[in-house]
Parts: sequence; C-alpha cells; structure tokens
Amino acid sequence: MAIVILVVLGTALVSAQTFSITVQGNITDWALTPGIDNIDTGTTTLTVVASDPAPWSVIVKDGNDEGKPSGHEGSLVEYNITNSGYVSNPRVLASPIKVMGYGGTGLTNSTVTLGQTSQPIETGTTSGTFGPVQIAFVQTVTYSDPHLKNGNLYKITVTFTGGYN
Repeated sequence: MAIVILVVLGTALVSAQTFSITVQGNITDWALTPGIDNIDTGTTTLTVVASDPAPWSVIVKDGNDEGKPSGHEGSLVEYNITNSGYVSNPRVLASPIKVMGYGGTGLTNSTVTLGQTSQPIETGTTSGTFGPVQIAFVQTVTYSDPHLKNGNLYKITVTFTGGYN
C-alpha cells in the first residue's frame, strides 16, 4: 500500500506585520499496517516567523487537489500515478487522517482530524521564530480497508496556511 502526502505551503503578509510559515517534507512511501494507528514522524516540519506579538495561527485542511472526488475530504483516496489523477470510483481509507504538531516550545501543539474546513494546528501570541516544529500524520487502517492494485497509491494534499487572527 503506497502513500503520498503532499504538503502545500501558504503565507500571509498583513500590513506592516510580517508572518510566514515554511513547511518542509513530504511522505512519499508510507507502509501502513492494518489494526493500528500508523504514525509518520520526522518527515515534515513547520517553522513560523511572526514579527508582531499578536494572536496568530497556522491552519490545515485537505487541499482537494487535482480533481479529488468530493465527499472524501480528509481521507486518503486512490490515485493513478501513471495518469496523474484520481481514479473514477476510487478506493478510500475509511478513517480520515490526523495531523499533529508537536515539540514546539510555546505553541499549542494541537492534533486535528483533517477535513475540508480549516483547523488550527499551531497558535501563538508572541513574536519570534518558532520551530522547526515536527508535524506528524496519523492514519488508522482497518482490515476492511481496500488494498490497492495496479500500481495505484493513496494520496492526499495537506494545505498549511498561516496568519494573524
């Protein structure tokens, strides 16, 4: 079962306040085991730079990229790498993926279940450079989840966006 998680970066500039985020890393080959919470740590990091001591947040959501079928927000969906697109009538993992920030000093280090709605993964109220914060992905797989064939893989794009509240 091959997995690809692409991380998309968003930044914001608000008047004289400067706020930026840098997200590094992608998961390109994640072997998932049924019956447990599979956790990927160490492949993705987040760095936040805030120039103003004002409330800020970094939010995540399912990027719904490349024509991902609706109704599967937050879930890993079957993708055909040869045709560079999601397959019609795709196989989908039953549990949505969770995104977790951890190890960030002075940050919230939240865990969220990914979906179409933006959710805060890190928040702060002070200025400075924070990170790199480790970002973990947690995927529960059951024995009834479909196993992929024909070289297809499961894919999701996670969009990170940051700014002042």
